[in-house]
Amino acid sequence: MGNKCIFLVIICLTLSSCNTTSNSIVTPIIDMSMYEFASIGSDVTGGSAVMGALMDLQNSLMSCGYKVIGDTRINSTLVQEDLTKLFIVTMGLTSTTGQSICIINLTDYNTGLIIASFKGSFSWGWDIEDNQKHAIENAIIRMENAITKK
Repeated sequence: MGNKCIFLVIICLTLSSCNTTSNSIVTPIIDMSMYEFASIGSDVTGGSAVMGALMDLQNSLMSCGYKVIGDTRINSTLVQEDLTKLFIVTMGLTSTTGQSICIINLTDYNTGLIIASFKGSFSWGWDIEDNQKHAIENAIIRMENAITKK
């Protein structure tokens, strides 16, 4: 009985020490309701996992109430006054054998300032690809919770 209790305590400590922290940072002076358009930047990092997740990111932005414009079509699609309502979305992913971290940044098109950053991490997957998938999902969920139009 004593060995089982010690084993359970060790398992609980091990599980609680693993870092699967996800968080969001939105600039407090930014009103996301002023934005109507989003564009996914072509400068993404993280290889095939991120490239595969871009469709999920695009669908997420549309479900949050934004019109998604291709980054090569911004100047031919939007007029000057619409550019003030546009933010650029970039995504990066890094992985080690133990953990994957995905960062999604939203940047104001006119000022070039980052207006929001969303971090998703995961370290309990079966392999690196599973950790990457869940880290990306976590970051997208954080973004949706912060920017969905009501």
